[in-house]
Amino acid sequence: MLQAMLRDGSLLTIAKFSRTKIEYFRREYEFYCPVCQEKVFIKAGEKVIPHFAHYHTGTCPSSFGEGPEHEQGKLLLYHWLQQKQIPVVLEKYLRKIEQFPDLLLTVGDKKIALEYQRSSIQKKEINARINGYMRANIVPLWILGENQFNRLSTSKLKITAPLKQFVHKFSYQCKSSLYFFCPHTKQFAFFQDLYFTSNHSAIGTLQFVPLTQASFLKFFRYKPLQKETLYQLWEQEKRKFRLTSNQTSFGRERRWLQWLYLRKAHRETLPSLVYLPVQNELLMKSSPWDWQSRLLLEIIQPLRNGETFMLQKCFSLLRNHLYAKQDFPLYSYQEHPIVQYLRLLEKVQVIKRLSSNKFVKLKSIENNKNIEEAINNDKLLMNTLLTLRKHKSIGKYP
Repeated sequence: MLQAMLRDGSLLTIAKFSRTKIEYFRREYEFYCPVCQEKVFIKAGEKVIPHFAHYHTGTCPSSFGEGPEHEQGKLLLYHWLQQKQIPVVLEKYLRKIEQFPDLLLTVGDKKIALEYQRSSIQKKEINARINGYMRANIVPLWILGENQFNRLSTSKLKITAPLKQFVHKFSYQCKSSLYFFCPHTKQFAFFQDLYFTSNHSAIGTLQFVPLTQASFLKFFRYKPLQKETLYQLWEQEKRKFRLTSNQTSFGRERRWLQWLYLRKAHRETLPSLVYLPVQNELLMKSSPWDWQSRLLLEIIQPLRNGETFMLQKCFSLLRNHLYAKQDFPLYSYQEHPIVQYLRLLEKVQVIKRLSSNKFVKLKSIENNKNIEEAINNDKLLMNTLLTLRKHKSIGKYP
């Protein structure tokens, strides 16, 4: 920890001082943990940020550090917020919820707990910490280390399952966001308006902002992914999807390929209506081509034109593909991805909404004859979606 308490109750941030001053403090003062009140000592080697440590690692939450890069990043963010004249407390222990945010900010009438996360952490613990802050009426904000930043292309990142827990969407109106900070380059990376292209990757807008030029409000201002860019990138993703070999597959992907085989279907010639971009794909356990093909081929394709189907049937079919709403407490949403997909089908006049829960099929859905036709039809569909006017929402999560 970066702070310790003196006998008079005042707090000292040891990293702010010179080596000579630190040695003076080491000789002349005793220091105590602000949380458990036990004695702590100064650690100030050549390769570490000066900090305090417990003599005996116990159950005190302040005794479990993440390493020197975590301490360095946390200290840089602390000084940055001070320079921005934002009231901030370093390593404040919140006794009522027994939590220890890296930084606690006061912005207007809101409290914000800022966590700088470099190490892996269990989903259960993340959710418990987030829910604890929310119970205390504190807004949680997670910034990830650059060691968790994995860029696949100009607008695409690898998003592992643990990383998904840190996708922020503060309200229905906000864009989804991931935040990164590198203590070596002193630079933020803002990845926003995410569209998941698979179960482990997403495209979005990516901005790099030096710490000296960054405003704290940047965390709540968004650069949306332009529709032209989205559909161009998605067309490229669909092309790769068509051309991908099926030689190695595991888990859900293998089960999907087995499902395709039993239906005598092939990914190369699936209807172009399969694998479309939906904003809230994060809430699905399976990749977009998996659950969208099941919905389209099992429910809608077998219907005759003019026949109807119910929204609840779609949710029932895909019940094993859905995350529970509470699985992503940092993510606020209004429309479920299933609803968003049906809205896209309505835009291209394949279906029509009759009520909030009832739809009618308007057009036949044909498989492509070969991969060349599939790639051409994918391109035509992306162009169609780009030119169509925005339709009203077709309903909300039931």
